[in-house]
Amino acid sequence: MSDSVRFNATADHMIDTWSWFVDGIDKGNNNESFIYDFSSTGMYEVKVEAFNNTNGTSNSIIWNVNVIDITPPANVSNLSIADKGYTFIKWTWENPSDKDFNGTRILMDNAYAATLPGTSNDYNATGLAPGTPHRITVVAFDNSGNNATQPWPENTSATRQILLR
Repeated sequence: MSDSVRFNATADHMIDTWSWFVDGIDKGNNNESFIYDFSSTGMYEVKVEAFNNTNGTSNSIIWNVNVIDITPPANVSNLSIADKGYTFIKWTWENPSDKDFNGTRILMDNAYAATLPGTSNDYNATGLAPGTPHRITVVAFDNSGNNATQPWPENTSATRQILLR
């Protein structure tokens, strides 16, 4: 993640020196505008100091910048059935490799069923009636709460049917 932001400062008199700071670190820029690349999420303080050598005036402007992640993670892949019985269906998948992948939300038959941590890559739906179809939807999410882009992976399967003889 890297987003550039342009900051502009104006003054009603001649400015000899513009000094720009990010979190107290002088960025060595002597212009009335400043571009900074924010490479990670978090809170930043951007400050400009303007100084006039003739009359010794100076002024500061401070911006508090909250950089948030809006990039969704990739979807899970290879959603498939690992096992099934008369009252359960177990699905498995591969989690995305995004650095900030945090977990998955499971929807069963379009209703919320569970939230799983990023270390989990399977879901076992239990207590199902024999011979009934069920659809799982797996929604990946990241540390910032962004959901993967739709359409989300889905798979439909039925529990085993009891055969009477």
